[in-house]
Amino acid sequence: MVLRFWRGGTPCDAGGAALERGGVCVDAGRAAPAAGARSRRGLAGETFAEPPEKLDAAIIFAPAGEIVPAALQALRKGGTLVLGGIHMSPIPSLDYNLLYQERVIRSVANNTRQDGENFLRIAAEIPIRTRVQMFR
Repeated sequence: MVLRFWRGGTPCDAGGAALERGGVCVDAGRAAPAAGARSRRGLAGETFAEPPEKLDAAIIFAPAGEIVPAALQALRKGGTLVLGGIHMSPIPSLDYNLLYQERVIRSVANNTRQDGENFLRIAAEIPIRTRVQMFR
């Protein structure tokens, strides 16, 4: 499994769960990292750059609708794009080919209580360790 995280300012512990299950995470942000850079969770890349291989899933945390077409383009057949923000700027018009081949778009509003319980069970098994940094 290959997951890609587009981050606004919000890291996600789901990346730790993917790595523990043999996945690869590609953390992407606005600025291009140094060649061969590795993030805390795996590889690092620029938001609109093509990933090294097609992705099983992508999660967008940034409230930036303009990222959606690039994220869909990066997915393999049957891949899932999750919109992880509570709000998002408008999503631009999409070429239907970006949705073709059974790609799925979900929002966090579609997560169920069972989804949360499943993730917490996995988080306890790994265990995921969350780091907090205070800003004043």
